[in-house]
Amino acid sequence: AVLFPLYYVLASRRAVQDLRQLEKAVDQLAAGIFDVSVPARRADEIGAAAEAVRRLAGEYGQRLDEMTSGLREIALGRFDCEIPVRGGGRLDEVAESINRMSRELQRSIEEERKAEQSKNDLITGVSHDLRTPLTSILGFLEVIEQDRYRDEAELRQYVSIVYEKSLALRKLIDDLFEYTRAS
Repeated sequence: AVLFPLYYVLASRRAVQDLRQLEKAVDQLAAGIFDVSVPARRADEIGAAAEAVRRLAGEYGQRLDEMTSGLREIALGRFDCEIPVRGGGRLDEVAESINRMSRELQRSIEEERKAEQSKNDLITGVSHDLRTPLTSILGFLEVIEQDRYRDEAELRQYVSIVYEKSLALRKLIDDLFEYTRAS
């Protein structure tokens, strides 16, 4: 009976040390540190709990590595990168949210590119439509400026053409202003 307390303290000392190491590992997991060391290698309940903590740390670490890798790919503009969704846990909700965000970002970028292309096409078309009457106006004015017309009737005809082309040009510009106000 006298030796029992001494034997009990000595025998439980190892279990208490293992439980403290297990507690430290759980605290590290709670802090987001998944490279934990749980050295308790026992065949009892403490050993089973230590193995469960090791598995949990490994699985969470692997999942977070996958998410981090996927986020790096997305940050590089590779929006087709999908983070694996394995089940219905909270990490899977986060992975699915990231995947949805990536798809939406890809769609937004594609829409922006299409809008930019449409704008460029519009500017090209408007430039061409404005240049055509302006070229005619400048050509006829050059003939008038250099006195290369035959008579007064031909001069009036050129002035009339210039006036009609100027009206057409003004209509195009007015239409362009209306379009930009409506947009």
